[in-house]
Amino acid sequence: MKRAAAPVHRRAARALPGAAATRGRLQRPEFLHAPYLLEHELVGVALKKQRLGWRAEAVALALANHAEMDITLHRTDAEAQHALAVLYKLSAYDAAYLWFAAELKAPLATFDKKLAQAANAHLSSLS
Repeated sequence: MKRAAAPVHRRAARALPGAAATRGRLQRPEFLHAPYLLEHELVGVALKKQRLGWRAEAVALALANHAEMDITLHRTDAEAQHALAVLYKLSAYDAAYLWFAAELKAPLATFDKKLAQAANAHLSSLS
């Protein structure tokens, strides 16, 4: 008997390095929140990966996986975002995620070491 094709997110997890490790952490996507810039960042990463020689199918699967996720997108506070970028020497993009995590008083999921260190310092300083 022929097995049904795996859902897009499972196929993407096999196609993309690191995706399988994080998939288990995202079992409840209804609780995912991000700044609006997430969409632009994902397209930027997809373009970078494809230019580095990743198969177009793998990139398309990753984008399809994202499209299936229920992520609530939000505006950021530009002044506060700028202050965090200066304080922790982050990019504007990374500061947006840090600001947003602080607003939600929620953990920040990232593979970026510098952003993780800033998040640990900043989020632990909040009362």
